[in-house]
Amino acid sequence: MKTILKITALSAILLSLVGVLVSCGKEKEMPPSGWIDGHIHAKVENASEFSNVVEVKLMVFDGYDTTTFANGISITERHVELTRGEWKDDGFTIELPQALAPNHLRPLVGEVGGNHPTNINVAQSTANVSNRNVRIVDARFVGIDKDGRVAATFFLAGANTGWGGVDAFFTYVDSDVTISGNIRQEGHTIPASPDSPTWFEEITNYSIKWENGWNVWYRSRSSTVTGYILLITNQWATIPISGLKWHGSKISTN
Repeated sequence: MKTILKITALSAILLSLVGVLVSCGKEKEMPPSGWIDGHIHAKVENASEFSNVVEVKLMVFDGYDTTTFANGISITERHVELTRGEWKDDGFTIELPQALAPNHLRPLVGEVGGNHPTNINVAQSTANVSNRNVRIVDARFVGIDKDGRVAATFFLAGANTGWGGVDAFFTYVDSDVTISGNIRQEGHTIPASPDSPTWFEEITNYSIKWENGWNVWYRSRSSTVTGYILLITNQWATIPISGLKWHGSKISTN
């Protein structure tokens, strides 16, 4: 009986060891965003169109540049590079910085511009923000050619048509925050034709839970036209949406 007990115990130990080895050898499943273990692994659709791209920069908003002309002024957004990755095998891999300097961050609540699309004006909404002092910034992915010129931008999205579709964004926050509720906006439109809507009503519903550091979230949009009114519904959520792919948009370097 003692011998049998010893063999049983040894067998249990060996089975446990095998289970650990199998578990360690199992690869993590790649999420739709390509973001895993602090890295983004992006396989870009129609990658051959971006053969002149050699590296991809991760950039964030850094303020505005103002140019004065005789008949007015021009205001453009300024972005700064945080890191970059090599263009390889029809895509790119970038390691996201673990922490960002405070000067790269902007308020989530009340600031207009610069953080598009991540911006909330609580005064005009019933949105509930658990931490109104949180500071954030969104990532942009910019492809450059061998001469350092901007050649493309890259983004994660579904099939977007007109006012409908799904986009994904990578956002850094300096503390945990949840957002719920909604924002409603309305106003006049500029009709593209005599039959186009002249008024819009837009609602954005929030189901966001961001943790300190980098987060990926999804914005879905749909629209309908009723008479002269364009009705737009947006949904912000951190629940993953399947079917998204990395796409690129070429920028002329001439």
